[in-house]
Amino acid sequence: MSSPAIEKAARAQLYWDLVQRCRGPDGKILPPDVIRVEFNVDADGYIVAPTIIGSASDPRYDDAATCMRRELSAATFRAPAGARGLPTRVDATVPSVD
Repeated sequence: MSSPAIEKAARAQLYWDLVQRCRGPDGKILPPDVIRVEFNVDADGYIVAPTIIGSASDPRYDDAATCMRRELSAATFRAPAGARGLPTRVDATVPSVD
């Protein structure tokens, strides 16, 4: 389970770019919760690129899942100082309705 502070920071820093850059085959924003992204954050607060998984709940959005993996691997995300110290796993859906 991911740290709530790290997940909140990841959404704040990464969500907009993922939603805007990784779209459906028609060029529109993806339907809610169609992509599941998972990745590890190390004790220093950085994404561990080899652990990134992006999967689509519908094969029509496989390219968007690939895009999200690519975007996450290039992201400069760092967890807030208060949430660092222990590695954690982030598991979220994009776009999220929460």
